Amino acid sequence: MRAVVGALGEVVVLAVQRALDRALTAAEASAWTADQRARARTGRLLLALPLFVAAGTAP
Repeated sequence: MRAVVGALGEVVVLAVQRALDRALTAAEASAWTADQRARARTGRLLLALPLFVAAGTAP
């Protein structure tokens, strides 16, 4: 679990940095980050990873 939380932390930092470049205020980003870390500590974290699979053949 600790490795997942550590990796998630890196993803959260990257997401916050990207969001700050666009539309979120620092306070909004900080609140979201704190909420995600609290959820991870209490085991209430939901992680969704969209996955796209494509297949094809050569003509």
